[in-house]
Amino acid sequence: MQQARLFEIIYLLMERSPRTTGELARRLEVSARTVRRDVDALSSTGVPVYMTRGKGGGVHLMDGYVLNKSLISDQEQDDILAALSALETTGAVDSRTTSERIARLFQRESTDWLDIDFSFWGAPPEYKQAFETIRHAICTHSLLRFGYYDASGNQTDRIVEAVRLVFKESNWYLQAFCLKRNDWRV
Repeated sequence: MQQARLFEIIYLLMERSPRTTGELARRLEVSARTVRRDVDALSSTGVPVYMTRGKGGGVHLMDGYVLNKSLISDQEQDDILAALSALETTGAVDSRTTSERIARLFQRESTDWLDIDFSFWGAPPEYKQAFETIRHAICTHSLLRFGYYDASGNQTDRIVEAVRLVFKESNWYLQAFCLKRNDWRV
């Protein structure tokens, strides 16, 4: 948790420096004392962060500081941004915030060159809604109830624990644990 908080402090200071300890404490949901300890920890690792008192004071990050991103090549950065873009278009990520933040950290523009739409041309709105309903059930570990038609055309109601959506050979399949059959089904 502390590492995530330290990273968040750096990120917030890269957006706008200085910030008050109170402002950082509210944003990170910790005490001002914890923020001061985190700033000391960052400073001891070589991050050029410091605190000043008085009007205009607060927690500062040295101008021009950028995170060392040499461990990730330019191609890997592009791949990460493309993957985030794909996740956003499928609805797996609820907003552009994550990709915008990563793009700023990489000092790159977040591009919107990829659009993924799994529906067919002219698909009714219910088609996209079904995809969203299944995605939500998988992500929140909720149960799904639907009418199931067997090979003979007989319908039964099924309640399943949805685990994964699989796209194979232009068709969608749901992998789930069926509570009626007490077994895994596709």
